[in-house]
Amino acid sequence: WYQRRVRALVAEGNRMELFEMGVVQATIPHLSSQDAATRRSSVMLLNSLTQLEEARPLVRSREVVAALVALLKPEETVMSHEHATKCLLTIADQYQTKNDILEEGGIENLVALLSNPDPLVLQNTLLVLEQLSADYECRIALNQANVVGPLLEAVKSEYPVIQILVLKVLYLVCQEECVRASMGEVNGLEALLAYLKDEEMKDLHKDVINVVGVCMLDPEQLDAMKDSGSILAMASYLTTAEPLGQ
Repeated sequence: WYQRRVRALVAEGNRMELFEMGVVQATIPHLSSQDAATRRSSVMLLNSLTQLEEARPLVRSREVVAALVALLKPEETVMSHEHATKCLLTIADQYQTKNDILEEGGIENLVALLSNPDPLVLQNTLLVLEQLSADYECRIALNQANVVGPLLEAVKSEYPVIQILVLKVLYLVCQEECVRASMGEVNGLEALLAYLKDEEMKDLHKDVINVVGVCMLDPEQLDAMKDSGSILAMASYLTTAEPLGQ
């Protein structure tokens, strides 16, 4: 009877009644089930309930964060990835939750998802990374997880919303000198500046300039841009393009 009632309430979208029945607490153990289908169904249900503000304190527990991070592993299904990242996105607005994600190995799993071919998983992943990148410890951890290369690959996406999210994350992580050094090691600035030559990528130009601008804070990066001629290309773009934001 209980399971039939839960399914009916899910179908009706009656989250509050589900919450009041204690479904959040009942669902949590099943996130770590040995059965993949059970894990998938459980995280889908939990993600739906996490949209209720009343449910979020329960979902922010270290136990749940650890289970959600585990559901980001490559062997899990696309649906598990989609709902686990969405659930993390909803709760990752607090420092303690960000720290728990970091300590449970979530950074490495999120970076691995940057190569996921599913656009919704990728979008959710980038949104989580955007939240995490607001904190110093997470930016350092992302650099240690070699996030720059996957981000530069992800910016090649055919979806503009994903491209813009990638550039926003790059801007945030490049606040750290170590990340800017990583950009230099893979010629990241040159790769981004190439987008300024493409009028079809006009919507990305402002964000590209933002990333390049923060990287130019390092004398080494500035010298490298001078040597490669990139700084002249950027100057040429800025003097001929319409004002950014118009």
